[in-house]
Amino acid sequence: AVLLSFDDGYADNLTRVYPVLKLFGYPAVIALVGSWMDAPAGTQVDYDGQKLPREAFMSWAQVREMVASGLVEVASHSYALHHGVLGNPQGNRQPAATTRIYDPATGSYESDAAYRARIRDDLQRNLRLIERETGKAPRAMVWPYGRYNGATQRIARELGMPLMLTLEGGVNASDAPLDRIRRVIVEFNPDLGAFVDEVERVWPENPQRVVH
Repeated sequence: AVLLSFDDGYADNLTRVYPVLKLFGYPAVIALVGSWMDAPAGTQVDYDGQKLPREAFMSWAQVREMVASGLVEVASHSYALHHGVLGNPQGNRQPAATTRIYDPATGSYESDAAYRARIRDDLQRNLRLIERETGKAPRAMVWPYGRYNGATQRIARELGMPLMLTLEGGVNASDAPLDRIRRVIVEFNPDLGAFVDEVERVWPENPQRVVH
């Protein structure tokens, strides 16, 4: 079994991906960042420090069109965790979902309680947004940058999202945990031979470790 997944909600999910899904009857999951979807038309989206026009991403009407086909399911990609936050006195910016924010004014880090509340508020906000716009709450969470920890997993499960997709490479055996789903990342338009090689290299018999 193969599951196709597309992160971030780019406009070409509708113009390029969706026609292929319909042609072959393939199901897929799209992962949406609520704050980018909420940006008004004509404005810019802060895409990890890069300014992109709102029109680079799908509209909710386009998402609803895809969902209505029965081929596309919407997953949460967080409301506003797809960015870096200040993680230490040295000024390093680290993934917002797994980092206790450092406050240079007080020289202290975000408390565990404040951290968990921030993550819960974010995931719940995106869940409610997706449910309002599509009529169905997401059951899957796709972690920004593939970064997660035990606390984020517990919160996602408590909110009704037991399925979690990561950026850990590899295939999923039948006993693979559904809260740590691996994916084979397809980038830079590989030809068929390169794609086959990538799939063959990530079977459990030939493990690999990468920094993404």
